[in-house]
Amino acid sequence: MDFNNRLIAKFKITTNVNFWGDDFDRLPHNAIYPKDDIVKKICDKVKSEVDEYIMPGDIGEFLNKWSEVEQFLLDKTEKERKTNSFNEAMKIAKKKNILDENILMQIDKLRRFRNELVHQPKSTSAKSINVFLDILNDVVKMVLSTI
Repeated sequence: MDFNNRLIAKFKITTNVNFWGDDFDRLPHNAIYPKDDIVKKICDKVKSEVDEYIMPGDIGEFLNKWSEVEQFLLDKTEKERKTNSFNEAMKIAKKKNILDENILMQIDKLRRFRNELVHQPKSTSAKSINVFLDILNDVVKMVLSTI
């Protein structure tokens, strides 16, 4: 904090014994975090409010990752498909056992979320994007392991 009570920098002070060494006692928790620390309360409030908002790159990151899964299925079913339809690709992938049924169920869940994200982005929370992005990353790993 400066003289006008503006936050200048924030440091995380480790409590690791190896960091402090034998000649210096580490700082007690209550010295670092006073009982009614107003700055901590403000930071916690700001963090909780920021977590509610979708960050600019979140939607793009999800859609970019989603396109990998979509393209994989379209490529794998190209010869059997009559149209360039992802739904048709899903049906063929299930029929031909291209992917495990559990993975296909996850992909379908992700597809529904993707549609909601694209068509109703304001009704989608940042938390749900992060949850589905984690699922999507797992699915991409599983899909890539089948190649």
